[in-house]
Amino acid sequence: QFAELRRLLILLVLATDMNRHFNLLQDIRGTVGSKGRDLSGWADTTDPLLCFILHAADIGNQARPKDLAVVWATRIFAEFFHQ
Repeated sequence: QFAELRRLLILLVLATDMNRHFNLLQDIRGTVGSKGRDLSGWADTTDPLLCFILHAADIGNQARPKDLAVVWATRIFAEFFHQ
C-alpha cells in the first residue's frame, strides 16, 4: 500500500508541472477515447483522470474573478519567494 500511495503522490505532483501540460491533455483525450465518457468503465484507469483534475485545479486560478485571482496569486508568489 505504501508503494502504491508513493507512486500516486509522485504522479500527482508531477501533474502540476506545466512542462507536462500537453502530455496530460493527450493522456486524458486518449483515455476518454478508449474508455468513453462513462466513468464507471474507468475503474482500472483512474490515474489520468486524477492527474487531469489536479492539473485543472492548479491552473484554474486564473479563471476566477480578477480581484480574487490577484489575492491568491499574491499569496502564491509570497509562498514561492519564502521557499
